Amino acid sequence: MPANSKKAVKDWVGVWFELLKERGFPTDVVLASPEPGSDQITKFKSYSHAQFDGVGLVIEHFRECGFDVQPPKLPENFRGNWWSKIFGLFKNLRFVPVFGAKWKAYSASNQNQSQIGQYVFKVLSIQTSQKIVEASRSAGVSVNSQLLWCLDQVLRTQWIKDSGPFYWMLPINMRGAASEKLDTSNHASWIWVDSLKAKSALEIQNQIKKRFQEGFHWGAWFGLNIGRFIGIRGMKFLLNQAAGIEEHWVGTFSNVGAWKLNADPVVIIIPTVPSTPLSVGCVTVQNRMGLSLHIHPNLKVNKQELENWLNEWIGLASGDEK
Repeated sequence: MPANSKKAVKDWVGVWFELLKERGFPTDVVLASPEPGSDQITKFKSYSHAQFDGVGLVIEHFRECGFDVQPPKLPENFRGNWWSKIFGLFKNLRFVPVFGAKWKAYSASNQNQSQIGQYVFKVLSIQTSQKIVEASRSAGVSVNSQLLWCLDQVLRTQWIKDSGPFYWMLPINMRGAASEKLDTSNHASWIWVDSLKAKSALEIQNQIKKRFQEGFHWGAWFGLNIGRFIGIRGMKFLLNQAAGIEEHWVGTFSNVGAWKLNADPVVIIIPTVPSTPLSVGCVTVQNRMGLSLHIHPNLKVNKQELENWLNEWIGLASGDEK
């Protein structure tokens, strides 16, 4: 049976993005790619987040390029049982990031919510990408933990002192554990880490493991799919209630995986909202990493400074900067 031949059901995660778009928030995810055989990124295509998550749009892109791509799946040891799912829901309901990192350069404005903020990106060479892999291995952590930790260190001076916790949101691919929709549709749950409590990349990784052990990703998944029970009217009510809660996230850190395809590299640019003013995109194709930083317009940082963050991040993660 072809991957997308299942009878489609309503993508309740995607409905959240439809509702946010109705309220004026840009929700499209952009995939950037070079001309065939070139390293220069020149093509930009927007994908509706109501139809695709980050992994899904990468799958869609490579299928459009003629590749037979099968979706990556959540590892068996993270799928949990019913008890862990119930416990995860309990943990999710208790977590409200009202107090968190406050950016020095943040200036709240409702006028900016429909605008796209500054973004920068870079496709790394195989050599630099391999340095990051080797640095991760030396630290005894995953590439994802290494990248998150190094970026966090670059940004520490940008946050108001004593304003933590420093919450990062990490999307989690639930394919294989929750696969009722088209394999390109929204299968992303999320977990969180507090980098203020971490003194190393290993401690970041330990927090990630703890969230999985708690089943937090399942609690978040149930929360994202609550529309099955309360409908669109109920979802709108929840969004109205959430509008009065001031959340303080550092941002979203989205790594959509390493793809072993004989294909040109790509970059993904993730949308932002005021409560998560920084979105980070990571994707590896044919051993070359594509990294991006995208800030909300409320974060008053110019493009050159954003470029500096990106370059410092790459240097620190690869070991070229200490």
